[in-house]
Amino acid sequence: MRNVMLCYDIPTTVEPKDYPEPSSKLRRFAVRIQFSTWILAESELPRADEAIDAIKAVGGVVDTVRYDESEWPRIKLLAKRSLEREVERIRIYVDKSMAKTREKLVEAETMVSVNDVNAAIRYQQTALNRALREIGDAEECSVAFDLTGDLSELTRAVRASIDARAMAFASEKGRARAVVRATAATTVTFGEGQTNPDQTNLPGVGE
Repeated sequence: MRNVMLCYDIPTTVEPKDYPEPSSKLRRFAVRIQFSTWILAESELPRADEAIDAIKAVGGVVDTVRYDESEWPRIKLLAKRSLEREVERIRIYVDKSMAKTREKLVEAETMVSVNDVNAAIRYQQTALNRALREIGDAEECSVAFDLTGDLSELTRAVRASIDARAMAFASEKGRARAVVRATAATTVTFGEGQTNPDQTNLPGVGE
């Protein structure tokens, strides 16, 4: 397989909010070797065009270097290490987000705030959705580098971990809402048009 090193440099004067983060586009078919250095199959270069164009649009510099085909065994090993790190990062992210959600829910219960309970729920749902999306990206990338067999057990384990966190979150969510329900209605501040702590004005929340 013919591979390419893609590296970019974004001016320090450019704020991250002023350009699309390239990682979210690249991680589906490329592996990160260093912070702004990636390896991808030469055939996948067209998929990187959107990220490359966005970097150049803010004055960044993008370079590509093609590897000799004889480097494929070494590149495959680098890709395996990179994807293992990525999957571990996702697992840690899920654990940390769950811990943060628990803190938010405890604080919301103490304040008897429906809005804060709903905000904590929305935060965790967003984190779980992100983790699922990113583990899917890692699985897709493992196919691109012919690593499905090497990484399938690891990615399955992290998917199972995400599912377990989602089930635990459902229990945490129910407990927090029960605390709010048990509080006298006169002490609860509801959102506009909201009279039931089981119902929220947030899409996807309160089901």
